Amino acid sequence: MDVNVIGGRLKDRKVKVDVTGLVCPVPVREVRRRLETMEPGEELVVVGDYPPAKDSIRRACLTHGFDVSEESTEGENGEFALRIRVTELSSLGSSLGST
Repeated sequence: MDVNVIGGRLKDRKVKVDVTGLVCPVPVREVRRRLETMEPGEELVVVGDYPPAKDSIRRACLTHGFDVSEESTEGENGEFALRIRVTELSSLGSSLGST
């Protein structure tokens, strides 16, 4: 798993997490762990290669009020990138990646 912080100002901060090679439920847990430390206006970019993880991450984040957009579509080997923006209404709740 790879994590990079991009940008200096809080509202422009982007965090990247690479969940390549991980299968559910681990990618959703990693996304939750990162989102717990983020503030409204910040973005999390998630890259991976397991299409079911992309669907699970998207569904869980939308359910909890995060803005989710696709940064890139699935590649030949299932690679994807999702951009998740923390909003004022975002709430992790107990079901995003918990066991």
